[in-house]
Amino acid sequence: MDYRNERDGLRARVESLEAALATAQAEVERMRATEAALDAAKREIEQLRNEVGRLPRNQARTPQQGGGKMLVGLGVLTVLGAVCAAFVLLRGGSVTTPGPAAPEPPPAATTVVVADPPASEPPPPPPAPRPATPPAPAVTRRTAHAEWAATVVRSQGAAPGGACKVAADLAGDGARAGVREVEVSCGARVLYRSTDHFSGVSNNASDVTEVAGKVAGTLRHTLLFQDQGTRSGRAQISLDTNQRSAVVWSDNVPTFRVELRMEPLSLARTGEALIDEENRVERLGEAVVRAGTVTKVEGEPGAAVGKACTVEVSPAQARDSNCRVRVRCDGKVLYGDGGSGYNQCPVKGGRPGPARRRSTQLEGHRPGAGHGLARKHGRRERRRRGSVESDNRPQGHLFASLRGR
Repeated sequence: MDYRNERDGLRARVESLEAALATAQAEVERMRATEAALDAAKREIEQLRNEVGRLPRNQARTPQQGGGKMLVGLGVLTVLGAVCAAFVLLRGGSVTTPGPAAPEPPPAATTVVVADPPASEPPPPPPAPRPATPPAPAVTRRTAHAEWAATVVRSQGAAPGGACKVAADLAGDGARAGVREVEVSCGARVLYRSTDHFSGVSNNASDVTEVAGKVAGTLRHTLLFQDQGTRSGRAQISLDTNQRSAVVWSDNVPTFRVELRMEPLSLARTGEALIDEENRVERLGEAVVRAGTVTKVEGEPGAAVGKACTVEVSPAQARDSNCRVRVRCDGKVLYGDGGSGYNQCPVKGGRPGPARRRSTQLEGHRPGAGHGLARKHGRRERRRRGSVESDNRPQGHLFASLRGR
């Protein structure tokens, strides 16, 4: 039993030595190959040196020379590598055939920091709502009914029968008044009604004034109303109570024409005023003429002392004027020519009223022209004497003594 174990041990020893011998022989073969490589490298280096020595020193460098130097460099590197390998073998080290390259470590994870998007600016606050426009003060609409008694002056066609009257429905807001409806009738027959149907043309105009009546708390009106134009159906009318006149006609069969006469002011009525007192403008009923002679002149007004003059005050339908003044002396219009002469005249009962002050100034103008001036110095005398000063710039001043009619 002991013998068998010893034999097995010797056999294992022999196998180990044989393996070591085979390894040594393999190392010797590798060394011999290395030595052979070194010898070959030495010979190649020597050959390269000889080739370099044969080149002339002053020969210009060419691409081939550059290539030769590159070959020398490669040869030197090869020799150095072989020497290093031999040194390792001679020291008893083993040359280990490099295995497959170890896999490169995965790249480190890159942390991408995503910055928060910049906070968007808050939207601008909505504009403050505009303050609501206060509603316009309500205009109180006032209404009234006015009537004028009328008589027939002339009639053509079917003769109207019975008493006649002009009736008007009016409306105002305190500043001014207007016409809503107008009707003219004689007895049971209606000559004109503004609400009747028609087909054709209608040219309209109207004006209403308001004054206090003689009896406290009463009001009266004047009325101007025009409704004319070629048509069929409704009749036509031209009415002005200030002129005490009205004409109603129709060109439709049966044709007719009726002329009426009435007082300027309507019958007194009660109730609310259509126009506030401070806004009332009374109209003239008819033209008034004063005649006189020139008593004094300053400068060259265009008339000499002793020449005849007239001052005419006539009704006007201008927006802010109720009269027009014209001054004529020696056949020349010194004031009120063209589009001038329109004034606001004091009126009472349809006629120019007395001056409230000793000197009442009446001014008028025309577009594109200078202002004219006429003054009436009122003297309350039975013969209605006074003086009129006409300023016909730049010529001079004229004074006249007037006698009214």
